[in-house]
Amino acid sequence: MRKNTTSKNEPLSWGDLAKKIVYASIGSAAMARDLVADTKIHRDLINGLLSKAEKRKDELMEILAGEVSKFLAKIDVSQEITKALKGLIINLSATVDFQEKKGKGTNPRVVIHSAEAKK
Repeated sequence: MRKNTTSKNEPLSWGDLAKKIVYASIGSAAMARDLVADTKIHRDLINGLLSKAEKRKDELMEILAGEVSKFLAKIDVSQEITKALKGLIINLSATVDFQEKKGKGTNPRVVIHSAEAKK
């Protein structure tokens, strides 16, 4: 088995993450098989196994959160909206009413009669 060369602060690659998950799953399955076969199981052993599984789950969630965060940090929302709307033609027929409401001041009311969008 290859030793993990990444430091504690260095993020894992997707390949390293997959390997960790597979190794942890295989190890857990082997331990579970042995535990079921042995009827003289100590509670400490079971608690240790469960805490190790919990630690792996927490590591996985931390790695996934970091990857999602990095991905979202790279997205420029205004640029993506501009790309989506580029070349779009919107035909709109609307009425805007600025009549004063009783005791409420001016509250514009917009009524859209028809809207059509095409590329």
